[in-house]
Amino acid sequence: MPDYILIMGKIIIDYVLVFLMGMLGIWKAIPLGLLLKSHPFIIFLMTALGASSAVLILFFFGNKIRGYILRKRIKATMKTEQLNYSRNKVQPVLDFWDVC
Repeated sequence: MPDYILIMGKIIIDYVLVFLMGMLGIWKAIPLGLLLKSHPFIIFLMTALGASSAVLILFFFGNKIRGYILRKRIKATMKTEQLNYSRNKVQPVLDFWDVC
């Protein structure tokens, strides 16, 4: 196999890693890109695209994700009054910060 195919494969893997790390946080992706010795513009581009895609995922699927997390945390044996009390404690915080 020619060397340039292996080099391109490594570059693509590096870009995808920076992109995925950008989804988790800009402060993680930039040092990773520098560690992988990527071009600064590519680090900027992949980090921005990763962060933007994470925001879009939360924008479109945030309510479903929040509902899943709340269902997992509330025990099945909890009474209805306790369930309403738990939701009333969490919901004002989510509404204040306008999360989902």
